[in-house]
Amino acid sequence: MASAEAHLEVEALPHISEGDMNEIRAALEKGDLTAAATKAQEILANEEQIQLHIAVTGESGSGKSSFVNAMRGLQDHEEGAAEIGVMETTMECSPYPHPQDSHVTVWDLPGIGAPKFRPDTYLKQVQFDRYDFFIIISSSRFTCNAATLAKEIQARGKHFYFVRSKVDQDVSNERRLYDEEGVLKAKGKQATETRPQQYDEMAVLASIRQDCERKLARLGIRSPQVFLVCRDDFSMMYDGPRLLQTLLDDLPSQKKLSFLRCLDNTSREVVRQKKKELMKYVWLKSLVVWSIRCSHPWFLYCR
Repeated sequence: MASAEAHLEVEALPHISEGDMNEIRAALEKGDLTAAATKAQEILANEEQIQLHIAVTGESGSGKSSFVNAMRGLQDHEEGAAEIGVMETTMECSPYPHPQDSHVTVWDLPGIGAPKFRPDTYLKQVQFDRYDFFIIISSSRFTCNAATLAKEIQARGKHFYFVRSKVDQDVSNERRLYDEEGVLKAKGKQATETRPQQYDEMAVLASIRQDCERKLARLGIRSPQVFLVCRDDFSMMYDGPRLLQTLLDDLPSQKKLSFLRCLDNTSREVVRQKKKELMKYVWLKSLVVWSIRCSHPWFLYCR
């Protein structure tokens, strides 16, 4: 255990308090494996209870409920999915635990500007302090209400993220303007000035993103960043992977593992980060296992 003890540093387990570390270290120095293991079990149990609350908001009809389902890896028709519809279906703050980890809850909030939820009282009505961060969704352009909400969230010291939904529909609509070979159907100078002669999906996405960010800047948002997503293949297409990575990067260390548990192993980076976070617990779990082995009658007899 001596070599393992040398790795018991705050840097190795950054989300565990120095007091807890010192308590384990003191027990090991006295040779009291039982006390050290008991403290390790307590820390591990507390880690398992960490809650993560994600708020999803935006204008009515922007696809908030579908986004909630996508974040939870569910199709809109599956059991436990948030109800969707062309009209505003979310009339109160609705919690949806993640199927992979019930300690992660995605909240479907009422639409900004809904009759019962005025912009100036919205955050109080939805209980602002309950959430770790906010995702603000729009299916077209972000409005003044969205910008006002973002400024208020930022002023209160929490993260927010602008998400442009239903991007696959925009891409599909744009693609119809080109023939099978990707050549613009419309002719004339005016057509080529507004659209490139050859279809380019990356250019279409860049145009949508830039338009959203430009309008948010006009509404007073400094250096806005917009993530483009679609309902299907959310974690794989467009800006879905980049959004998930950004959320993960911005989370405090003690909540990263909870969020990682909810992510599918769709990329090497996700797998790498899961391994990195899990390795922080290896020492504590090894300490517990070693204590159990040392107290086993067979081990005592062999000694």
